[in-house]
Amino acid sequence: MGFFDRIFGGNGREEGLSNQARADWSMPRKGLCKFEVQGSYQIPSVGTVIVGMVREGVLKTGLSCNANEKTGKVRSIERRRIQVAEASAGELVNMSLDGVLKQDISAGDILEFY
Repeated sequence: MGFFDRIFGGNGREEGLSNQARADWSMPRKGLCKFEVQGSYQIPSVGTVIVGMVREGVLKTGLSCNANEKTGKVRSIERRRIQVAEASAGELVNMSLDGVLKQDISAGDILEFY
C-alpha cells in the first residue's frame, strides 16, 4: 500500500483521487459568497446600500442573504462607480440590498450569500 493509497483510499492513485474528488463535490456548500461589511447607508431612491469587501466566492446580483433574521436580496453591485453583474474575492464594492434596513447591518458583520 503506497502513500496515496493510505491517504485517499482505493486500490490505486487514480481511483483514490477520483473517490476523494467525488466526496468533495457531494458535500453541501454553506454559502456561495462571504462579504465583510465596512459600512451601510440608507439612500432615499435606492434603499439600503452596503459597502464592503468580498472575502470568498463570487457575489452576483440576485443572491440572497440573512441579516438579523431578515432576508435580503442583491439588487445591484457597483465597483468604482460602475455597475457590474458580479464581483470576485478581494474586490471592494457597493451593493444595494432589498428587504434589509441600515439598522440591521453594522460595520464588521460577515454576510453569507446563497
